[in-house]
Formats: sequence, structure tokens, C-alpha cells
Amino acid sequence: MTKVAGLGKRAEHRLARRAEFIAVAAKVFLEFGLRDATMDDVAAKLGVSKVVVYRYFSSKEDLVDSILVNMTNKLLEQDRLPFAGYKTSLNRSIKVAREDPAAFLLLARDAKSDPIFSCHHQAVWQGVTDRLVSTYLDFGMDDFYARMSGEALMSYSLNVQVYWIEHGCVERDEEFEAWAAAGLKALDQQWRVNYAASVTEQRNLN
Repeated sequence: MTKVAGLGKRAEHRLARRAEFIAVAAKVFLEFGLRDATMDDVAAKLGVSKVVVYRYFSSKEDLVDSILVNMTNKLLEQDRLPFAGYKTSLNRSIKVAREDPAAFLLLARDAKSDPIFSCHHQAVWQGVTDRLVSTYLDFGMDDFYARMSGEALMSYSLNVQVYWIEHGCVERDEEFEAWAAAGLKALDQQWRVNYAASVTEQRNLN
């Protein structure tokens, strides 16, 4: 257990216990579904009474929120790091996902259409998309093409990562990252080339 400065042993133990509950609960919600899984299911998986779980989380919604907020923060934190290439960006997010695959899939896939928890998915979607749109605006694209390109790139990136975490094996992560990065780069560069060509053509017509 990593020690936290300023916390006593009791507080550290509580934080570690809470983290354990979150990790186990993510697997339960992934297995049974955000709607169908219950606090009884979580308690049974942990091997404790439901009362113990409620000492750490006030409700099922509080527990799910905790799972999704943790993953949201981790993904957005890695996305804010300086861009060092498509493969590096994918490597960063895949590492986060591999640390807690259940929480990643809940956020990136299952929460997307959930009426209560979709806000967490949207926070990641919007945060990364806005950054991508900003790069296209800086390139010179108009608002419409910048937004369309940013959302399309985000959709491709997130969808392939979800598929890989669900079906791929960790031993081939590097291979996947290279493959997916090549796709991202090709899409990005072709859109920039196409847009620049269309602007040049329009200028020539005028």
C-alpha cells in the first residue's frame, strides 16, 4: 500500500480498502450490468456484509460514480500530457485501461447510453474531442470540418481501444498500438491534405 503524506495508518487503511471495493465492484457491474447489479452482489464478491460496503459508499450510485470518476480522471490526465505521437498516446491510454479493464469498459462502453452515468462518458469524450478540434482549428480548418474531424478521430480511437481491451491480449498490446496509431495518423493526415487542397481549389476558383 502506497503511503499518503499526512495520513495516519487508520486513514491509509480506509483509503486502501475503499480502492479495493471500487476495483472489485467494477468487475461486478461489468458482469451483471450497471442497472442490474446490486450492492448485495458487490458485497458477496467482496466477502463482506452489505453494511460494510455502505460504510464506504452511501448508495449504489455513489459507488458507480466513484468507479467512473476515477477512470475519467486517469484518462483525461494522460490525454493532457504533451503529444508525443499517436502510438505514445495510445500506449498511455491502454496502460490506464489495463490497470482496471472493468472500469475502463464500464466508462467507455456501458455508461455511454446510461441515463444516469453517461455524464462520465461524455466528460472523456468531450475533453479529448475538444483538444482534437483545437488542433484542427490551429491548422486552419473551419469550425465545421474541425469538429467533424475531431469527433471522427475520437470515435475511431475509443472504439478500437474498447474492442482491444475486451478481446485482445496484453502480450500483443504493442502490436495493437502500432496498428491503431497507423490508422489514426492516416486519417488525420489525409483530412488535413484534403482540406488544404479544397481551400486551394476554392481560392483558385475565386
